[in-house]
Amino acid sequence: MVSVIIPVYNRAGMLERSVRSVMEQSLSDWELILVDDGSTDGSAGICDGFVAADPRIRAFHKQNGGVSSARNLGLDEARGEWLAFLDADDRFYPDALETMVKKAEQDSLDMLQFAYNRDYVAGENDGRESGVITPEEYLSRGLFQGSVWSVCVRNDIVRNNGLRFDSGLRIAEDQLFIYELLRHSERVERIGNVLYWYFDNASGAYANTRPGDNMDIIGKFGPYKITFPAAARQIDSLLLGCLFNLAHKSDVPAERIAELWKLADVQSCAPWKSLGVKLFWRLARLSPKFATGIVRLLRRVFPGRE
Repeated sequence: MVSVIIPVYNRAGMLERSVRSVMEQSLSDWELILVDDGSTDGSAGICDGFVAADPRIRAFHKQNGGVSSARNLGLDEARGEWLAFLDADDRFYPDALETMVKKAEQDSLDMLQFAYNRDYVAGENDGRESGVITPEEYLSRGLFQGSVWSVCVRNDIVRNNGLRFDSGLRIAEDQLFIYELLRHSERVERIGNVLYWYFDNASGAYANTRPGDNMDIIGKFGPYKITFPAAARQIDSLLLGCLFNLAHKSDVPAERIAELWKLADVQSCAPWKSLGVKLFWRLARLSPKFATGIVRLLRRVFPGRE
C-alpha cells in the first residue's frame, strides 16, 4: 500500500530508532526502502541487518551522491500505491502510515500534507487543515510546507510524470520536488494530525548552508517561477531569504548579489517577519548593492543579530 523511502548517510547512531518507527506502525501493508548513500560508519551493516529481520524491508547501497540521488533510487524501486519519506534521524508516530493512507484514499487525493513535531515540541504549522482543495488554492492560502517528509503522495503522480529530486541542489531540493508534485496534481489536502517527529541535526545541510547553496537555489528557482507561477509568492520568500543570507552572512561581492537579485526578480516580502530581511527588501528594490552595504554595516555594528 505505501512505500517509505529513507536515505541513509552515516546515521548509525540514529537509524535504528527511525526504522523501528516504521516496523511498529499500526498499518502492516508497507515496504521500507533503505538507500545507503556510501556510508562509512556502519550504517550499511545496520540496513542489511534490518533486511534480514523483516521481509518488507529492502536495502540498496550506492556510492555517495547526496540525498537527492539516494531518494531518486528509492523512487525507482518503490512499488507501493503511495509514497512517504522519512529521514534517518527522525521517526513516525505509530499511526502515521495508517492515517495518511486512510485519508488519502478516502478523499481521492494526489498529495496529502500533515503536521509534525520538532524535537517533541509542536511545529509552527501544527493543527492547520484545508479540506480537499486545488494546488492553486493550497498555495494561495499559505498552507505550503516545503519538507518532503511532511507529505504522502500517490506514486502514479511521480511515475507518470517522471518526477525526480534535483541532484544539483544541496538544500531546498525537496521544496522543488513538492512544487513539481503540486504542478501535476489536482486534489490536495492538509490535515492537522501530527504524524512525524523531526529532530534538529547540527550536521545537516540546512545547518551548514554555504554561499554556493544560496546561489544554486536562486539559479534554479528564479526561472522556475515562470514554469509554475502559482508558487511565485512562496518561491519569492525562499529567494529573498537566500539573497539576505548572501548579503548578511557571506563575503560575496555586492556586484554579484545585484546580478542575483535581477535573476531572482523578487516581487514579495509578505511572509517575512525579520526586520533585517524587510530592510534589505525595501532597499534592494532601489539598489541591491546599496542594500548589501547597509546590511553588512549593520552586521558589524550589531554582530550576531539579524
